[in-house]
Amino acid sequence: MATLFDRLGYNFDDSEGRVREYSDDTKSYLDSIPPILEEWQSNDIANNTVNGYVTNPFSTTMATVNTSISLINTNLPSNGGTTMAITNLFSNIANTCKALTGYTYNSGTEISPVYVTVEGEITKFVAHTNRISGVTPMTQVDESNNDKPFYDSAIGLGKTLSYIAYQSSGVSNSAPVMGSFTSLLIGNTVNSYITTISTYANTINASINGSGVSSLSLSTVTTMDTNIAGIKTLIYTRRVHDENYYMNARTVVNEARELKKYSQRGSGDDYLFQNIVGTEKLLTRINA
Repeated sequence: MATLFDRLGYNFDDSEGRVREYSDDTKSYLDSIPPILEEWQSNDIANNTVNGYVTNPFSTTMATVNTSISLINTNLPSNGGTTMAITNLFSNIANTCKALTGYTYNSGTEISPVYVTVEGEITKFVAHTNRISGVTPMTQVDESNNDKPFYDSAIGLGKTLSYIAYQSSGVSNSAPVMGSFTSLLIGNTVNSYITTISTYANTINASINGSGVSSLSLSTVTTMDTNIAGIKTLIYTRRVHDENYYMNARTVVNEARELKKYSQRGSGDDYLFQNIVGTEKLLTRINA
């Protein structure tokens, strides 16, 4: 059976005896250290199977949402509804569908087209939940996402904030840790939306007459508009919250680390603060 050390590819004929056996004291010391890796972790490294531990719970559900929204958009009536109010609602639905799935438009001219692709909220949400679930690792940080939360960076900040928030604000729950991960906590709500909107495309299609006008009532189309807008608002709000919380967390933790130097003073820096560089604001705080 392969071992972790075998993965290193060590191959040396020590004919001169330079690679020495540990002394009994050294072995005793190493035996006394708590295991750095659990057995399954060592085995996975040895077998080069260090992957597949996490999943994005929304990879499938968002694909379902995308399919439903695309079908709704495809089946919208070409000539609206029986009243202007209903027609305006169908227009709202079309715009929301585009915002969810993304779209491409020509920002140039017919002769010299310049096609611009607008990323949809579904794509943004999946990319976000891939990052905070750990499916997209921090090794893939680049200029486009270096201010976005990834699992490792966000969980590290959250653990630090859990101490700070408890001591400073009395927060005794996991909110400081979970603040960058709220998008992962809305599965039941998303599934409820999926169930609700899954029938909309067929309902709309069945209501359209030969003139391209839908016979659906104002109340029915209003409900459709509300629910389709609702899922867009939900995934947008949660993603933006997580991103903003992460940036705020990074700022607060950095400020806390910066301020610690004023409380962890030695005799030298205390003298400088007290007599040379400290402002009245600082002195009133450290001498309180």
